[in-house]
Amino acid sequence: MSFTYCKSCGHKNIYAVTPPKFCGGCGASLGSVSKTMPIKKVRRTRVAPEEVDSEDGEDINEIPNIGDFKFSVSNDGLYKEKIKLGQIVPNIDTIAKEQLGDEETQ
Repeated sequence: MSFTYCKSCGHKNIYAVTPPKFCGGCGASLGSVSKTMPIKKVRRTRVAPEEVDSEDGEDINEIPNIGDFKFSVSNDGLYKEKIKLGQIVPNIDTIAKEQLGDEETQ
């Protein structure tokens, strides 16, 4: 958007297409409209941050490859019975057979 200042009161008159004829602040005539001030575009370049490895291993600069991720879980003897993954997450084939069987009976 363009703008011009009033010579009487200093009000900044902003306009889009045609310059105003009167000041929006004091109503004085802007018959001899001063030139609009061009907006200076400043080009800023980004500086890459220095890559510093944190001591605790919580680097956020990259995503680690977890293709060979290994882990172990300990229950500290609280549960004597072992839980298998199939007990928690049902097999997809079992779910599909159950759903197909339900649809056939309806």
